[in-house]
Amino acid sequence: MVNAMHITASVFINDDESGLHHDYETWLETLAPHAPTTRYQHNRTGEDNADAHLKRQIMGREVVVAITGGKLDFGPWEQIFYGRFQHPDWVVQGSHPPASPIMADARHLGGDGRIPRPSHENPREAKGLVAP
Repeated sequence: MVNAMHITASVFINDDESGLHHDYETWLETLAPHAPTTRYQHNRTGEDNADAHLKRQIMGREVVVAITGGKLDFGPWEQIFYGRFQHPDWVVQGSHPPASPIMADARHLGGDGRIPRPSHENPREAKGLVAP
């Protein structure tokens, strides 16, 4: 199981295709636009991230990935993505090299078949968020 470990972030599996990434951004911004921030009750607490909470809810908190022969096992064209929806830092990061501008900050999430090994020195590694 891979978990985003952040309340305004998501982990999901899909195709790494630039048009699809653009469609995610357009679709999510249509469903839960950032502005005007006054439309959201949550933002009355002084925050301005209600839209990011809703986007995370739509895209999901975690995914389960099969492991075969000690390697992450994805179907054809599948890979795992980490989406961070906090405005203005919205980014979707994939497990393979970037295919589109929205993927420019791609970070390793085990997409090369290696299972990240936890490190007690780096708490993010211990939670499986980054490869050692």
